[in-house]
Amino acid sequence: SDELALAGRIGASIHLGEHRSATSWAFAEDQSSFVVTVPDGSAFVSEHARRSVVAMVIGKTGGSAMKIYA
Repeated sequence: SDELALAGRIGASIHLGEHRSATSWAFAEDQSSFVVTVPDGSAFVSEHARRSVVAMVIGKTGGSAMKIYA
C-alpha cells in the first residue's frame, strides 16, 4: 500500500499500535488482510463487527508523506 500512496502523491499517517512486529504486520502480503480507504472509519468497523469480521482504523490519508508510527 505504500507504493500506491506514494505513486498517487497522497500521504498517510498510520498508527500500528502494539502489534508483535509492526514492520512485518504493515508490509506482509497476507491473503486475508487488506488496507482500504473509507470515508467513515467508525461506521466501517461497526458494520464489519456486526458481521463478525475484524476491522480496525489504523490511520488517515492526506498530506504528502507516508508516516508510520509503531
